Amino acid sequence: MYEIKYPTGSTVMLEYDDEKHTYMVDGYKVPSVTRVIDSVTPKHLTDWAAKAGADWWHDNRELVHTNEEVCEGIRNAYKEIGDTAKDIGSEVHKWIELYIKVKMIDGETVTDYPDQVKVPMENFHKWLKTRTIEWLTCEEKIYSKAWKFAGTVDAVARINGKLCVIDFKTSAKVYKEYYLQLAAYSEAISSMMGEDVDLGVIVRLDKEEDKFQEVAFKPENYFYAFVNALELKAFQSERIKKEKL
Repeated sequence: MYEIKYPTGSTVMLEYDDEKHTYMVDGYKVPSVTRVIDSVTPKHLTDWAAKAGADWWHDNRELVHTNEEVCEGIRNAYKEIGDTAKDIGSEVHKWIELYIKVKMIDGETVTDYPDQVKVPMENFHKWLKTRTIEWLTCEEKIYSKAWKFAGTVDAVARINGKLCVIDFKTSAKVYKEYYLQLAAYSEAISSMMGEDVDLGVIVRLDKEEDKFQEVAFKPENYFYAFVNALELKAFQSERIKKEKL
């Protein structure tokens, strides 16, 4: 259970189920930012899954001996790739969370990482060297009283004096739905802090190459696109009343 405090003095008790990734307020489930966006944005998974299956067959065609093995390998290739990427992303977020929390109490931070996360974490430290950062919160639960959505924000900080909501990614590129995600987080953070967020900041940490990508933008420019997504998600869950002609 998390107590969300607002500048007006009001509070909201937010219940979070980590296993199901669900949020509850006053006994009612409220939509999470990521699930709202996932429900309305194309993922192009069909082409990617087909390519994953084709690549698996190319790499394993001399190692399999039955049609059943071929079908099983092609069918599950994309799942194995996706699960591996998700695991790496999750581990990177844990190490970043540890770094930020230790940094916020002026503790001794870690710089030597397991092989699985070594490259993205080295890219994280390279990004840190390019900015003057005052960390404010990390992995903070948020709730928008006005729009009734919830989520978990990677980090909030002042970068070069500007209030920024930050999201760390280990994806292959910066996808447009990330802008909606940070726009939603920024609206909630602004209402919780009583201060307008200056910038949303996406930091993509490459998992394989020695590079990172930073994208900063005005989150208010994309918030109403997120509101449209929120409304479309509600429509998808709505039972349509049928009328007689």
